[in-house]
Amino acid sequence: MSSSSEAWPSIWGPIFYILREDKNDALFRKMVLNNDVIDWTRNKEKSLFIYGVTETQKSVFDEVAQMYGRVPLGEVLEGKTFSIQKDDINEALIEVPTMKQLTCSTLRLDEAVLVQRRWQHILADDPDITAGIEFCIKNFPNICLRNDKREVIGHMLTACNGEMLMLNVTESHRRQGLGTAVQLLLCKKIYEQNERPFWIVLANNEQSLQMNAKMGAQLLDNGMILYGSRYKYIG
Repeated sequence: MSSSSEAWPSIWGPIFYILREDKNDALFRKMVLNNDVIDWTRNKEKSLFIYGVTETQKSVFDEVAQMYGRVPLGEVLEGKTFSIQKDDINEALIEVPTMKQLTCSTLRLDEAVLVQRRWQHILADDPDITAGIEFCIKNFPNICLRNDKREVIGHMLTACNGEMLMLNVTESHRRQGLGTAVQLLLCKKIYEQNERPFWIVLANNEQSLQMNAKMGAQLLDNGMILYGSRYKYIG
């Protein structure tokens, strides 16, 4: 997936922390230096995870950390990065939604608010975050499951760096294998665009780690945090 030249909301800078081309370093710097991107989750227990960051981009984070301060090293949570080989995608698991009379679809822009309110890690009703989700929906692969009323039952999005995120299944449809199906469907879609899917899981999230093992995902060799930091929230 190539990066779009369209500007995204500054509060989403930490999600869009990997830009694949050096020409985007200036934009990267502009986003990170904006106070609004600091601690985008507004959750003091979370950290900002960096995967595959370039030396130039790392220097930007160092610069901002020097300006605003760092969280002590002991408070930086460990993340693990997973992927799955194309040949290992279990088609039987993907067929689960069909058996439950759900159809595979993609999200509409007007459903960004719905995605936002269902994802527990972000602040609900923040218009900047809503716009960021809209940017993902518009520019990068996403998958959703719909019932016969066209309601969204489950979904997952992709950020501009290729990271899969925002997996959610409604409470009434959980523990039926639909979360795994959504994730594998998105993996398949990303492979169809000649990219490699990957996602990050907190090392202490046992439920997600078990889900990854069930679907046959592999921990990448460099899947630990290469560089982790979170800036103090200003304002």
